[in-house]
Amino acid sequence: MLSAAGARSARIIAVSLTLLLGLLAAAPAAVAQESQYTAPRTPWGAPDLNGVWSNATTTPLQRPAELAGQAFLTEEERILRNPESGVSTEERSAFMPTGAYNDFWLEQGELNLRTSLVIDPPNGRLPALTGPEMQRQRVLPNSFSPTQVFDSWLDFNAYDRCITRGMPGAMMPGFYNHN
Repeated sequence: MLSAAGARSARIIAVSLTLLLGLLAAAPAAVAQESQYTAPRTPWGAPDLNGVWSNATTTPLQRPAELAGQAFLTEEERILRNPESGVSTEERSAFMPTGAYNDFWLEQGELNLRTSLVIDPPNGRLPALTGPEMQRQRVLPNSFSPTQVFDSWLDFNAYDRCITRGMPGAMMPGFYNHN
């Protein structure tokens, strides 16, 4: 007959062996699943990019001139360009005068290693507008033109009618309301 300590050791060994055998049995199934995986696609065949996207970044839309030809920053360059990284809201607010609007509502964002949000064309800059696009923009109603006459709210474009300033500019980085 086993002692209490011996019985406990036998149980520990039995449980350990059971777990080990279970993991070994599941490993081939996991490998088989990975090899058969296909990325989800939309009904029209494009990659399905559904998910949670955030624009809480301080990475500029276009690559700055001084970083021409450089798609990524080094970690040292990122730290130099993002000195407040890791500074808490409380630490930032400590330097504000009493009664000042705190930055609880502001999302500072993080600078990643990319030098611009634009990745194509490879120079990281928005291409110049074509002649037809410039003409199209000239004929669009402009809510801020003193010569524009409006009879109804329908005469305003969607960007000017939308209180939240949603699409098309919603994913452009800013300092407020990134969610």
